[in-house]
Amino acid sequence: MNSKKLQVKNKSAAAVQITAEQLINEALELEEVEKKVNYNLIDEDELNEYRITKRKEFEDNIRKRRYLMSTYIKYALWEIQQKDLARCRSIFERALNTDYTNKNVWLKYIDVELSNKNINSARNLLERVVLLLPMENIFWKKYAHLEELLNNYVNTRNIYERWVEWKIDETSFLCYINFEERCKEIKRCREIFERLIVTIPKLECFYKFIKFEKKYKNIDRARACFEKCIELLPSSFLDEQFYIYFCQFEEENHEYERCRQIYIECLKRLPKEKSKILYQNFLQFQKKYSTNEELNQTLLLKERIKYEAEIKKHPQDYDIWFNYIKLEELNISASSIDNIITNKDKNIIRIRDLYERAISVVPSINSKKCWKRYIYLWYNYCIFEEMYAENIDRAREIYKKLIKFVNKHNFTFKKIFSLYANFEIRQMNIEKVRNIFNYAIENIKSEKLYEQYCNMELKLG
Repeated sequence: MNSKKLQVKNKSAAAVQITAEQLINEALELEEVEKKVNYNLIDEDELNEYRITKRKEFEDNIRKRRYLMSTYIKYALWEIQQKDLARCRSIFERALNTDYTNKNVWLKYIDVELSNKNINSARNLLERVVLLLPMENIFWKKYAHLEELLNNYVNTRNIYERWVEWKIDETSFLCYINFEERCKEIKRCREIFERLIVTIPKLECFYKFIKFEKKYKNIDRARACFEKCIELLPSSFLDEQFYIYFCQFEEENHEYERCRQIYIECLKRLPKEKSKILYQNFLQFQKKYSTNEELNQTLLLKERIKYEAEIKKHPQDYDIWFNYIKLEELNISASSIDNIITNKDKNIIRIRDLYERAISVVPSINSKKCWKRYIYLWYNYCIFEEMYAENIDRAREIYKKLIKFVNKHNFTFKKIFSLYANFEIRQMNIEKVRNIFNYAIENIKSEKLYEQYCNMELKLG
């Protein structure tokens, strides 16, 4: 054969292009369409012949696709239409021998037995399937429902008890509770709820329990559910919505003081970015049920949360510490006289704790500005103890600690000695003042401190 004759001379694209869609459409048109046969059966012989033909079709399909369960189901349902229950059962059993994990086969098999009023057969099937597939809720539920319809409550309870022992999820417990509630066994419902929240401690389960107790107007038990939830669940599981729900519950039951304390505790627990709605709800609550001073305390709480978050991010930013302490001190001055007298010790402890936390954060960098701000925290602490707390001995101890701290870190801060001396002058302890100046002049050798010492002696004559 001449190879030149096989060469294509014109390689340009054809005027009419054939698409894949055209090829598929043409193939479908040429395909022989299976015609549905309309059987007009006249006598029993024709019926038997039809059945033989149909069974052969089903059997052929099963041989082709042995693991296709829908074929078995169609075959079995066709047999039940022919009123041949024995053949129907046989086909279902063949299907289960092939794949006993297929839920549809079991469900259709059970439904066939029930529709033919074979209760014991259906019960036996359900018993088989819950033993073979114990993690499938649908069969347990169907089994329990069947026994309940037959008013066999003892068996129903036994089925539910067996179901919940598998601890699949909360569905088994909730179905059990609904059953007991239909039987008016409220005490049993409560016991099952107690088991549920211990076995599956999920927020949704606690909500269901709380809703149940509210339905039967048992407020104390509902409150105990909230408290149990906080006790059992990690704080990361408790979102803003849970705390809002808790506060609304207390407000609905006119427990306003309890509600206020819950709001405060919850706002302390949650980060600022995750408690915006909670804080707005708290503000609305305070406007409705609180005095102006209590409302101010709410606003103060918001600022405290803000400063705590900032300190967590930047512990060595001493300006934040100064602002935080100033906020607390301004709060004291803005309070009423009665409130200042009543809460004086509490306020002192709070501010003292802030100062202690602040001075425990020692600068990690050699920045003069940073160290200067840090030392002034100590000085402000001393002034606070002297002027507001009126605890002279504690103020003196803080001055001494500060001097030891400065000596330990080998840097000079002449003003400390001057401030300490002025403190002792205010206490009229002249001998202590002289000791301070003598110690400072000997160790620091500062002309300015020497001049201050001389001026003091001249004034004393």
